[in-house]
Amino acid sequence: MKKLFLTLIILALSHTAFAGSESHGGTGIKINGKIYLLDFVESGIENNPLIADKKDVDPIILESFETRLKVVFKSINNFPAHLLAIKLAEIHQLNTISAISLLKGMEMLNWRSVNVDLSRTSDGTNIILNADQVQLAVREAQTVRLSAKLGFHCSHG
Repeated sequence: MKKLFLTLIILALSHTAFAGSESHGGTGIKINGKIYLLDFVESGIENNPLIADKKDVDPIILESFETRLKVVFKSINNFPAHLLAIKLAEIHQLNTISAISLLKGMEMLNWRSVNVDLSRTSDGTNIILNADQVQLAVREAQTVRLSAKLGFHCSHG
């Protein structure tokens, strides 16, 4: 579940890659001990984020995305490049330009895993009352810091 969750945070942050130097965050909400992406809770899809099965996507597209994603996230151990590749391939089936744009956005950013709590960002209005929010990722300029609490750590060397 942590890998799926991180995959979705990456997609959410990547669309802001061209937004300039301001900060943007990946906010989660803790519900009954589980952390969900705020955007998904607000949309009511937190229990079914619609990840396609591997067999439902073009294997050539999937392999291409996975190869490129492994390069993008090479500094993060245990990064689920395959899960993110499946999601991009699923998006590709619906809209090729959107999938390629998301990938290019990811390639333009520097991705890091940090072992400290991340500062809160304000990304607009939260419609969830009394939510126990967790800052899972923060993008500042071209660097995205992912909370190591998700189980991903920077590799050394």
